Amino acid sequence: PVSYYRWLFRGRRPGQITGEASPTYSWVQRYPGVPQRIAADAPGIPLIFMIRDPLERLLSHHRHRALLGRQSGAADDEIAPALWERSSYRTTIEAYLDHVDADQFVVVDLDDVQNDREPLLRVLDRLGLPWPTDWVELPSSNVSRERSSMPRAVAYVAQTPVGAFVRDIVPRDRVQSAKRRLERPTPEPQAAHIASEELRERYPERCADLEEQYAWVRRMFIDEPGSGQSSSAPAPADGPT
Repeated sequence: PVSYYRWLFRGRRPGQITGEASPTYSWVQRYPGVPQRIAADAPGIPLIFMIRDPLERLLSHHRHRALLGRQSGAADDEIAPALWERSSYRTTIEAYLDHVDADQFVVVDLDDVQNDREPLLRVLDRLGLPWPTDWVELPSSNVSRERSSMPRAVAYVAQTPVGAFVRDIVPRDRVQSAKRRLERPTPEPQAAHIASEELRERYPERCADLEEQYAWVRRMFIDEPGSGQSSSAPAPADGPT
């Protein structure tokens, strides 16, 4: 409910810019009403959509599921339909454009962010925030290849509303501490060793579709100025990236 959702921002101070991040909002195939609800409940809100190589995203997600002991498809090495859907970036963007304006979007590519500060400067510009005087290196987080597995019962509860509620009310550092105590090293599941080249050989049409969608989003919102969004950010000053 909207009342519960707004409760999550109860610590917001007047004039403070706040937001949240969840990749589930891009899963428009399963949650088709989300773009319309966002447009109705938070009209004009900036939408920052971070993309990455769609096949690498899919394989990372596949490995994450394998570490949690979840079967991705009918067989251990099959790719679940949901994983293909979550890498369908154009489908996501077009579902949102039925309800929001294109200029509400700031699209950035994870690879660009890791190698250049300009994408983050565009985000700051869109939010009306000043540029930092000293650049801070962004840490890597949620890296699937560095993850250990969780006990299956714990992983199951974490995905339920009970787990979500616990994360809402328990301080983040305590949640992370508990996760570290519960995690256990585990041998790499065989399902986690699929490479992008193998994926293209096994699913050529699906891979081609994802890569075409990825290219479209980059062309419309990143590579060609003015085709999907605009930015007033000048060239970043020399310095660390």
